[in-house]
Amino acid sequence: MNDVEIIHRGESNGNRWIIRLSLPSGRTLLGLATENIYGGDWDLGPTWNYIVQGDHPFLIDTGRFGMGGRLLEMMRRTGLHPGDLKGIFLTHGHEDHDGGLPELARETGAPIWVHPLYDLLRRAYPNQAPLAAKAAFSASCWHCFMPETFTQSHCPNITASGTL
Repeated sequence: MNDVEIIHRGESNGNRWIIRLSLPSGRTLLGLATENIYGGDWDLGPTWNYIVQGDHPFLIDTGRFGMGGRLLEMMRRTGLHPGDLKGIFLTHGHEDHDGGLPELARETGAPIWVHPLYDLLRRAYPNQAPLAAKAAFSASCWHCFMPETFTQSHCPNITASGTL
C-alpha cells in the first residue's frame, strides 16, 4: 500500500473507523468499520466494508443487520451519496457481511452482485427459523456455527448441533 489516511477515528475497539487506502495500482478504497453487537464468548470486532472508488464506485459487503443506515452515514461523511454507488458486492453469506443489504439496496438502487449459491444459502428453511432469530439475523445466518452460550441466549429454538 502506498498510503493510509484516517478519515474518522472511531472507537478504541475498531468500530466506526473510516480510512482511505491508496493502493500501488492507483486504485483507492474506503474502509468503513461497522459494529458487531456480539459479546462474551463471541466478540469478533467490527466488520470492515469497503468502497472501491473510481468511475463506477461499488460497495463490498454491508455489515450486520441494522448497519445499513450506519454505512450510509459513514459514506456521506466521506462525501459519497447513496446514489453514487454503481453496485453492491457481497463476499459471502454471513449476517455480519450481508445483514445491511435490504436498507442499502433500497436507499442506493444499486445492482447487487453475489455468487449464485447465495440464493440457496439465504433460503435454507426460512419457515422453520425461530421468530426471534428472524427479527435479529438475516436468513444467511440461521445455520451459522456459534458458541453454545450465544445460541442458548439468542436462539433458544435451535438445538446444540446447530440444526433446526
